[in-house]
Amino acid sequence: MFSTWPHVQFSRPLGSMRHSDAVALDPQNYMAHYGYALSLIMGTLNDDLAAQAESSLRAAIKINPGFAPAYDSLAYLLALTWHNQNPDEAYRLAVAAAQLEPENVSYRVRAVNTLERLGRAEDAVRVANLAVSMAVAPQDRAAATAALASAKQFQAPQGASLRLVTGAQDRHDLGQTECFAHAGG
Repeated sequence: MFSTWPHVQFSRPLGSMRHSDAVALDPQNYMAHYGYALSLIMGTLNDDLAAQAESSLRAAIKINPGFAPAYDSLAYLLALTWHNQNPDEAYRLAVAAAQLEPENVSYRVRAVNTLERLGRAEDAVRVANLAVSMAVAPQDRAAATAALASAKQFQAPQGASLRLVTGAQDRHDLGQTECFAHAGG
């Protein structure tokens, strides 16, 4: 149970109610959209709430295209297993967040996780190595090291014979990954 007042109990965080009010009062406030989406994501998501969070994050990005946390949160949401899962777009959003804030290791960790979902183990290892090399803060180093270990573990069972390039789009994305792995930091 969440509560912000000692005499009232809420089954959802009050913050989600406040952010939805803020969005209604000022639909051009990217932080209101972002806060509302986060309050939904932090709760128990169902398809309807996930769609609302996605809509708010897309609005935040449209209003302020330079706000990297909205790209990262939308990448997280689209990489989840739900009816509107889209790991390809999730990866592109993680790359966009990292390009906006190259020093933020967590965006590269998100890209590693998404690359694993896409079955792109070698690319995941390459980006994870970059994240480890950039990490300064202990929590960033721990997250990047864990992502690298996961990517290497994911890479091992695939073997060279299972790495297929299925078309021009995959080749284009691989080039984008290489640019991403060498950019920033």
